[in-house]
Amino acid sequence: MKNIIFVILMLIFILLLACTGQASHSSVSENCDSISRDTTVVASPLPAPVIFSTNPDVEMTIENLDSLRIPVDSIVVKFTNNSDRELLYGTYFTVERENDGEWKAVWRNPGDTSEINVCFPAIGYILFPHTSSTYSNWTGFINRAFVPGKYRLTKTVSDSKSHCHDTLSVTFFMP
Repeated sequence: MKNIIFVILMLIFILLLACTGQASHSSVSENCDSISRDTTVVASPLPAPVIFSTNPDVEMTIENLDSLRIPVDSIVVKFTNNSDRELLYGTYFTVERENDGEWKAVWRNPGDTSEINVCFPAIGYILFPHTSSTYSNWTGFINRAFVPGKYRLTKTVSDSKSHCHDTLSVTFFMP
């Protein structure tokens, strides 16, 4: 019963966070045993992506890296959970573009002047211990905003028992 309540509360939290656009890259709880890790992965003739995870047992990579072309309609990621913990992830993600050393969120296509906030469905997916899973992040609402350059995709996973959050990011380049 506690797990069901936790999942419902987590889904509400993800929905509220997604609709307000208040995601943070440093949402790791102080009581979690999380460690930052940067790993470089060679997967493309472009500069190698950099994988960042606040948990050394969990990582996210881009599966369709070699086929990403403008306009980008989806980015397929692979989660790998090498821990003994059951993790949850949702549909929410952020894409940022690096401009002069600063990361700026990409939230709409060029010419889109609407005041509508982007919302993501509050769906929780389970990533079981010692498994991998792929997920397709639909980017149609920003597909024309991609220009050649360096980008970062970020998602959050949550421990279903300790309520700790880990941030996963991967950089990629658009030719």
